[in-house]
Amino acid sequence: MGKSSIFIKNIRYLVTVDGTRRIIEDGAVAIEDSKIVAVGKSDQLKKDYGSTDIVIDGSNKVATPGLINCHVHTPYYVVRGLADNLTLPTWLSEIVIPAQNSLSDGEAYVSSLATLIESLKYGVTTVVDTGEGKIERVPDAAENVGIRIVVGKSVHDVPTVRHLKDTVELHAKTEQCAKAAENFYRKHHGRANGRVNIWFCPSHERAVSDELLRECKERADKHGVGLESHVSASITSVLRHNELFGLPAIKRFKKAGALGPNLLIVHSNWLSDDEIELIRSHDVKVCHCPSSATAGGFGTFSKGKFVEMMEQGVTVALGSDNCAHSNFLDMLRVAYLAGAHRDVRADPSLLPPEELLEMLTLNGAKATLMADKIGSIEKGKKADIVLFDVNRFDWRPLHSPVSNLIFSTTGHSVDTVIVDGNIVVEKGRATTVDEEEILSKVEEVAEDLPARIGLKRSSIGKWPIE
Repeated sequence: MGKSSIFIKNIRYLVTVDGTRRIIEDGAVAIEDSKIVAVGKSDQLKKDYGSTDIVIDGSNKVATPGLINCHVHTPYYVVRGLADNLTLPTWLSEIVIPAQNSLSDGEAYVSSLATLIESLKYGVTTVVDTGEGKIERVPDAAENVGIRIVVGKSVHDVPTVRHLKDTVELHAKTEQCAKAAENFYRKHHGRANGRVNIWFCPSHERAVSDELLRECKERADKHGVGLESHVSASITSVLRHNELFGLPAIKRFKKAGALGPNLLIVHSNWLSDDEIELIRSHDVKVCHCPSSATAGGFGTFSKGKFVEMMEQGVTVALGSDNCAHSNFLDMLRVAYLAGAHRDVRADPSLLPPEELLEMLTLNGAKATLMADKIGSIEKGKKADIVLFDVNRFDWRPLHSPVSNLIFSTTGHSVDTVIVDGNIVVEKGRATTVDEEEILSKVEEVAEDLPARIGLKRSSIGKWPIE
C-alpha cells in the first residue's frame, strides 16, 4: 500500500485515550506515512497540515483509537450459525473441527478474509488469532485486507491421557509442534510493514505438556514476542486439566516457567484467588470474552473475577472469540456485554464506559505487547484511527461521546478506518477488497458445508426450514 499524508480536521470529538485522557472538541490529527505526527485543535493544526495529500472532514464524527480484539479464530467465519446451545466439547468435536477439516486452503482463506473485513468495518484495527484451524494463509489475508494482526500456529501435544504417559511418543510430538511453530514465525513475522506479528500459541491449557509450554515460552522470549493460550474457560476445562495434570492450570504454567509479561491467557473464567495472585505478580495479561462465554454458558459473570483482577492491577482486555461461537465480531457489543458484571455484583459504579474503552484500546495494546505503538491517539504512535458517524439517532443527544460509544451505538456507525496510515474503510466500505466478491465466495463455501459434516439444512436451529 502506498503511503500518503493525511489530515483529519473538524472532528466533533477526538477521544485520544492518551495519558491525560483528553477529549478534544473540534479536534484534528495529522498523519505522515504510518504514524501520527500531530494532535490538537483544528484551528491550531490547519496552518501546518491543511494542504496535505488527503484531507478528511471530521464534522459529525467522533474519532477514537483503533479497537483491539484480543481473541478471534479467523478461519471460522463460514461456520457461523451452524449450531447453537451446545456444550463446548460437543460444539468443537461435532461442528467446528469437522467443518474446519473439510475446508481447502483456499476456502479457509476466504473465511479468514471475511472475518478480517467484518472486523475492520466495525472499527477493529488489530486482532489476535490463536491459530486454531487452517491458518496457513491467515497472514496473507491480513496483509491483503490491511488489518494489524497477532497470530501463531496453535500447537498441542497431549490429546489424551495415554499420550501424556507415553514418553517417547510425547517427546516426538512436542518436538514436531515446536518446530512447526518456529517455522511459522520465521516465514511470516514482520510482514506488511510490521502489521503481521507472529506469536507462539500453546493451544489449550489441557492439551499441552510442560515441555511444550517451556518450548513456546523460550522461543517467544528469544524472539521478543508473546505467547497465548486458552485457560480455564469452563468448569469442564478446569476438571479436564486437573484430571490430566493434578493441579490448576496457572500453577502448572508457573511450574513450567511459562508465566511472564508476554503471556496472554484467554477466557480465564474459573480462576482461584491463588492463581490470580500468580497472574498479578507475573504481569500476565488476560483476555475476557463475554460474548463467547455467554453463548457457551461458561459462567463468566457468575464465576469470573475480572473486576477483582482489574482492581488488583491485572491488565484485562476484551475479545470476541470466533464468530461461529460469539456469533458477532462487533467489539462495541462485546464491551457493552462486559458491563453485566455490574448486575451480578449489584454495583452500578463498576466498569464505567471510560474503563471499557480502555479495555478495548490501551489494555489491548498492552496485551499485544504494542503499548508503545497503538492504543491511543498520540504523536509518534501508529496511525490506527476510527471515525464514527454521529449523525445517527443512536448517537444523539451527544452529551458524552464515550458513553454513547460504549452504551448506545454499535460498530455499524463506523465511517472511516485508518490502519498504519492507510485508509482501509471509507464511508463504511472496505477499500482494499471487493466486498461483494468476498460475500459471494463465502456463500459458495457455506452452501454445502452442513452436508460435509452430516447436517441437513432443515435441521439447523430449532425451527425447521422448508
